[in-house]
This record gives sequence, C-alpha cells and structure tokens, in this order.
Amino acid sequence: MTSFRSKLVVHKGFMPTFKVQGQVYHVAGSLFPYHPDDHKFLQIYFISSPDAKVSIRCNINSREILDSVLMRSLQDMLNTHNRHVKSFKTAIESVLSNVTDYKLVIHFNKVPNGEHRGRYNAPSTSEVAVTITGQQFDKRDIVLRCRDDNLQIISELHRSFDSLQYPLMFPYGEDGYSIDIPQVDPVTRVPTQEKVSCMNYYYYRIMERQNNSNHLLR
Repeated sequence: MTSFRSKLVVHKGFMPTFKVQGQVYHVAGSLFPYHPDDHKFLQIYFISSPDAKVSIRCNINSREILDSVLMRSLQDMLNTHNRHVKSFKTAIESVLSNVTDYKLVIHFNKVPNGEHRGRYNAPSTSEVAVTITGQQFDKRDIVLRCRDDNLQIISELHRSFDSLQYPLMFPYGEDGYSIDIPQVDPVTRVPTQEKVSCMNYYYYRIMERQNNSNHLLR
C-alpha cells in the first residue's frame, strides 16, 4: 500500500546494483491520484471495477507477466479480510461527495488490534478518522490527503507500518511493532512497566511454533 523509494546505481559493463545506505523510509501518497487515470499503490483499492483493478496491477510492471487469476484472488482476499482496506473504504464512503479538502488519519496510539481497550489504556477514539483540513495531529499519525502530489514518510514506530507496507505478509492487517508494547510477566501473564524492544518483538514474530502458520517465514 505504501512505496519504497531508492536510487539505482548503474556502472558501465556491470549489472545494475541496488544499494541501501543510512535510514530506509517508506512513503505514502494521496488517497486518489493527482492526475486522472494514474492510480498507484493504495489508490488502486478505491477503483470501483474489480477487473480494472486487476488490469492496472498486472500492467504496473511491464517486464513481468503476472497471473491475472492469482491477482484477482489476492485482491478479493484483501478486500474481504484486510481491516485496513475495509476501514479506508468505510471512511471514504462516509465523506460527502462535495467535500474534497479532507484528510484520512490513522491514529498512532490507536487500540491494538484484537486487544481490549483497557489493557494498554488506549484512548477511546477510533483507529481511522476522516477530518477536515486544519486540525492538528500527532507527528506519528499517518495522515493521507484526498489528492496531493506529495509523499508522506510513514513513521516506523506506527503499529500499522508493517501491514501497510507488506499487505501480503500481514493479510489481515495485523499490528506490527510499537514503542509502547508492555512486556508480560511469563508467570503471572500480567503486563509490566517494561517495554518490548524492536529486536525482541521480531524475535517473537519470526520464531517457529508448532501448529502455527507463520506468514513471515513462508
């Protein structure tokens, strides 16, 4: 749903080389294309025709021949089960047709997916909200404009960072790492004052377990 932007290093007589130096950023654009009929990434989800969406996805990379049947199956799966796709569409449908100056906000301190509100003392606000331009947001909120030719850097500390960047690895829109995940006492199963580190979080997510299908490992 978001994009990865980088530079390709090409030397004469050698194959192109992909190099990463320093911080890696993921960026997101507007909900709808700035130029008509130029849908990319998240914008494709809002096209009304399922067949048109499949055609655009298959034609984005002209070097690859993609299976349209498989693309349709994945597309239907995300539309049915991915909570981000459903939340975005519900939010957009709630906006009046004559309102164009608005933003869709994914709150940074939203309620953790599948958890009771009281566990982390999260605020009672909804995860996704549509607001009129001019309101203030947390610097780590994901704020998507209706139409804009600019890109917004997504904070790697946002719980939705992983699922927005890699929707096929997190098909249900599962939460990723956040700086406010409390450690749980292994004996009492009670959250402590200590916070889970990023390294320990992904250790936990990548660990192999019996009778558990791990999408990251597959």
